[in-house]
Amino acid sequence: MVSSTPYDPWQRDPVGEADMEAWLQESQLGDGLQVAHRAYGLLRAGEVSTEIRAALPVGTYILALACRGPEPVTFQVSGDSVTMVDVDLRCGPRLQNVIRLSKETALTFRVEAKSEANYAYRLLLL
Repeated sequence: MVSSTPYDPWQRDPVGEADMEAWLQESQLGDGLQVAHRAYGLLRAGEVSTEIRAALPVGTYILALACRGPEPVTFQVSGDSVTMVDVDLRCGPRLQNVIRLSKETALTFRVEAKSEANYAYRLLLL
């Protein structure tokens, strides 16, 4: 874990589509330079989102994760049969991890919500 932002218990309710971009900017997961991949959305209770990002080049990346909801959201990132990140993130804080890819790799991003929640992740190439 590299860093996290302060937890704000007053901002736990998920936001709708109209407010999604504002939440992403507030969470510091909006568009930025060197963004290799970015995804976000709203999940219903028990819903799972799985996405495969094909062929990321060799390099060092910062993976930022965030959620907004009353319960933790599970984030898993794997590649080449290895799980790189597996965390139940308490909504509010933003979590960052460093990921090093030693060869071209497809990554699988899996997000699961226990209750209705917004989620976002961003992969930055350093």
